[in-house]
Amino acid sequence: MSNCCSSSKSPSQAEKKHPCPVNNNLCNHVSNRTVLHHVKQSWNVDTSKVYYYCDDLHCDVCYFSRDNIVISQMQCHTKVKGNLLCHCFNITEEEYLSNPSIKDFVIEQTKLGQCSCETSNPSGKCCLKDFA
Repeated sequence: MSNCCSSSKSPSQAEKKHPCPVNNNLCNHVSNRTVLHHVKQSWNVDTSKVYYYCDDLHCDVCYFSRDNIVISQMQCHTKVKGNLLCHCFNITEEEYLSNPSIKDFVIEQTKLGQCSCETSNPSGKCCLKDFA
């Protein structure tokens, strides 16, 4: 797999997960590069902070820091939460269910280094884990 699925900034072990300030779900760290890619006004993001991604579809929080800086869906220019399985190639869950061989395409493109998970996927993680 390509290097796009690895984070350029490694948080300490204690910083890798943190509860969402709204729903209290434990959320994973996400790189500043990912956050900057999705927010409307990236120049207003404090990149000295460590951010986390809340993947709860019913929570308006997309990204947040330990000191409760919150970035909502309205502050993002991309639809951060939804039914996309693969953000790199805009593959929906419905498309995959109707054509499971799409996963083979994504695997091949990832091996060729054609994915951009760290920036395209709001979670900053490799999209392949979202396929059944």
